[in-house]
Amino acid sequence: MDERKLIKKLKENDASAQEYIIRKYKDFLFNAVFYIARRREIAQDVVEDTFIKAFKKVKQFKGESLFSTWLYRIAINTLKNELEKEAARNRLKGKIKDRISTDYPEEDYESNNEKERIIWEGMKYITEIEREIIVLIDIQGMSYKEVSELLDIPAGTVRSRIARAREHLRKEILKRNFFGGKLSKK
Repeated sequence: MDERKLIKKLKENDASAQEYIIRKYKDFLFNAVFYIARRREIAQDVVEDTFIKAFKKVKQFKGESLFSTWLYRIAINTLKNELEKEAARNRLKGKIKDRISTDYPEEDYESNNEKERIIWEGMKYITEIEREIIVLIDIQGMSYKEVSELLDIPAGTVRSRIARAREHLRKEILKRNFFGGKLSKK
């Protein structure tokens, strides 16, 4: 379906267009949010909230970016707001720790592939910005240009962020000896 026609139908509150958008983007949004937040329940809530917000505000969509970019930005802003609220609740309870990136419980990721499990474990020790760039490029398979547009940053910044994020992830994995001395050249 042509994106302009789809957006027009969305602006007319067409239920079939909304259903199409949900089917088309729910996995992309869920994976992006899940790999950053590292918790299934937050990812599910954020994706649902993203679609609700998008459908309410679709008339404000001007078409200056791809619709998927607009949705992604809504999802990431929603996630950041949710994490900020959660952090505020934790501060009130006196439970916040020094490093937020290690506060997330192990949940919901199972793989029979040892390297995938090691990378997942290592992702706990890098920053949210580093996780986001790795998810978009290495897991979602987006191009540097697509990520540049999505995050509204120059392509050169994308290149430097992914290089730093990969290096930091590599160092964290090696520092913690997740491979147990079985590190291969693959």
